[in-house]
Amino acid sequence: MSGLLLEGGLCVLVTLALSGAEQHATWLGTAGSGVVAGSDDVDSHALVDTAAAARLARELLSPIGDRWWHVRGAAAAAITVRSTVDIADQELLVAAAWLHDIGYAPALSRTGSHALDGARFLRSQGWPDRVCGLVAHHSYARLLVTDPMLLLAWNEFSREEGPVADALVYADMNSMPNGGRAPLRIRLSDVRARHATDEARARLRRLREPLLTAAVERVIARCPEPRHADCRDPRVANR
Repeated sequence: MSGLLLEGGLCVLVTLALSGAEQHATWLGTAGSGVVAGSDDVDSHALVDTAAAARLARELLSPIGDRWWHVRGAAAAAITVRSTVDIADQELLVAAAWLHDIGYAPALSRTGSHALDGARFLRSQGWPDRVCGLVAHHSYARLLVTDPMLLLAWNEFSREEGPVADALVYADMNSMPNGGRAPLRIRLSDVRARHATDEARARLRRLREPLLTAAVERVIARCPEPRHADCRDPRVANR
């Protein structure tokens, strides 16, 4: 069965052939279902300690090697595009970039999804809801899950849409495993190559790619004009 899904204004043709695909379709296609465009809640712009985020990421990820270097690169990329988000959200963005992959730490692994494991750990440690939500949903992580029961767990966290979520995608997609910057097409090619043996997830990753590309393009469009030297387009070679 096939269908057309809308996500951030992007229309995607989806073949619902995988276990859990119906849940993906419901999540992407239902307007306003657990989605927030920022927030006006009391802790919406709560101060976020980026230094504490960096320390925690280092503590949990530095033993893993490449994962730590990738996170460092993502944090650096987030800093370069922080001008694309509200000034009150800039520290939130950078902290989320530091923390987005902490679920890869062996001590936190519970569900098989690093995004969900990381978000649950951060919530248990009292991090703000927006940080937890950004980590849970970073780079459309939920789309990579094939277990329909596990998909329900993402309802624990609001899925934010808007400049901060887009900039976090940019940061993640702009950092290679070794922390170096690369064009988006190279980053996506690297992801495909590293996960080529898992056909089920490879198909889900192909579904995700147009969404990642659209998020990156929105970030580029928000860059100040004339474009600030640090607000670079990851679709082209570094310059």
